[in-house]
Amino acid sequence: MSALAGIGGVSVRARILIADDSPLVRKSIRRLLETNPEWEVCGEAANGQEAIDQAMVLTPDIIVLDLVMPVMDGLQAARRMAVIAPKIPTVMLTMYASDQLRTEASEVGVQSVISKSQSSSLIDTIETLLAKREEMIGRQSPRSGCQE
Repeated sequence: MSALAGIGGVSVRARILIADDSPLVRKSIRRLLETNPEWEVCGEAANGQEAIDQAMVLTPDIIVLDLVMPVMDGLQAARRMAVIAPKIPTVMLTMYASDQLRTEASEVGVQSVISKSQSSSLIDTIETLLAKREEMIGRQSPRSGCQE
């Protein structure tokens, strides 16, 4: 189940923030994620600093970060997110997936690193992280204000 439990057991759509410097990639990820009717993309960011700023305002349930972005890269953003919003799971979707990157990403709080060439596994990863998150924090109240 990917929707989160809301007040009174009513399902709330899971909110996802996407950060990638390419508008085309963000659009592609959005399309992929929104095939699941229980998910909504609540915001998009073109760099790591924008991702942090939006995460603080939008409080998404999951953040999908690219590694290589201007202003602040995905590892730097993940490191800061782990401090300011430690309960929000982060997935790194990158062209540069490697064992070394997985280790570095894990050390800064990223739960999963996925190669962009295997982006279809993003769905399963998000499903798993949402289930774990719901177990950890229990029921959540519905939120509004998702930006398109």
